[in-house]
Amino acid sequence: MRPFNLLEFLVQTPGLIRHLEDAIGRARREPSLDALIECVTPVLDAVGSAREFPFPLAYLPSGIFDNASLERYLRSNIERRGMSNDFRVLYRTRGVELYIVAMNLDTAERAVFGHDEDSSLSISEAVQASTALPGFYKPARLRGVDYVDGGVRRTANIDVAIEHGADLIICYNPFRPFSNRVVRRFRPEQNRYTLEGRPLADQGMLTVLNQVFRTLLHSRLQYGLREYQDDPNFQGDIIVIEPKETDVHFFQLSALSYWERLRAAQLGYASVSESIEHNYDLVRSIVERYGLTMTRREVRQSMDKIREESVAGATEALTREVPRRRLRVA
Repeated sequence: MRPFNLLEFLVQTPGLIRHLEDAIGRARREPSLDALIECVTPVLDAVGSAREFPFPLAYLPSGIFDNASLERYLRSNIERRGMSNDFRVLYRTRGVELYIVAMNLDTAERAVFGHDEDSSLSISEAVQASTALPGFYKPARLRGVDYVDGGVRRTANIDVAIEHGADLIICYNPFRPFSNRVVRRFRPEQNRYTLEGRPLADQGMLTVLNQVFRTLLHSRLQYGLREYQDDPNFQGDIIVIEPKETDVHFFQLSALSYWERLRAAQLGYASVSESIEHNYDLVRSIVERYGLTMTRREVRQSMDKIREESVAGATEALTREVPRRRLRVA
């Protein structure tokens, strides 16, 4: 966008005034829509020739934070552990197939990074590209290309795993819509409805956007899963782990709340453990077909650990007299 040039506009002002004087005079003598348009046209022509006004929102940054520090952190840890930061070397030395997905912002095309895909970026750079959540992080500019979160293009990118031969796919989706319990009763004597519970619409714009955002991602994920369910060429298994639809703690946790990242990790760990415990027999029967073992004792130990940490956190909060929300596990 070309910036508006005030000097160019002022240079044209004397001639513009003469045009306006004539047009305004005719409009006052014979008021009409055509006369009004004739008054406005010289101004628009002068502004247009002096280059366009920049749109105010164009001055907003492309993101609140820069996730380049995440790339530096991963690169440092990979080097410190003596591992390779190159997709091809990782596959050649360890036989590990790692794929990371992002989206090219300028072309809206998906970018799949891996040893036999796009290997132009290092592993840490690919993670930076894939985690550039629009709005929260600015696009990750790497090798002259701007990348954003790969979930923008496809929610889970399960097809990448399937196309590279995966038979067992475990997908964790934290963005499940919330099932808000609101009972509506019609009162004939008052000729109106009364509500028992608090509708999401009464909790502000961010709550509404949170529910809409979760619903869009969840519906896209479900649509993709149905495609593989009906695909005769895919004979594998997909395990989807999600929080409960009534988990108010998960719903209230915003994806942009960086300061609550520890609590988000705790809630994520808890939701996975709860989901596995609730569907233990089914999950165990699936993973055992792939040579993986799982015992109910291990799941219960995870749940006990969560409960212990929850109690310890609450005790610490009471001791310090600092108001803190506890992690509660149903």
